[in-house]
Amino acid sequence: AMQNREIFMKKCLELAKKGMGYVSPNPMVGCVIVFNDEIIGIDLPIKLELKVVEAPPAVRGNTAQGANKQVVLETGATINTPIFISEGDIIRVNTEKEEYVERVTKA
Repeated sequence: AMQNREIFMKKCLELAKKGMGYVSPNPMVGCVIVFNDEIIGIDLPIKLELKVVEAPPAVRGNTAQGANKQVVLETGATINTPIFISEGDIIRVNTEKEEYVERVTKA
């Protein structure tokens, strides 16, 4: 039983590493599913809402459709977003694809 606990803890730590930069402090967390002492599933929340803490200003004239810029999230992760995203905005991020999904609230 002790060996199983060590294996489970190792898997939990791997899951935590995978989510590093995409989960805020005290987040809704993923899970490790165990059945008959076997790990049968590991998962993170697919979408999380995170605050943008750094965002370069949109450059005047750079309004081409699909134009992106890199922003920094409250967790320290960087992600590409549309140019209209500003510091303080809350955005929804897909943790599986590590991609911007949509703006939830405007700063």
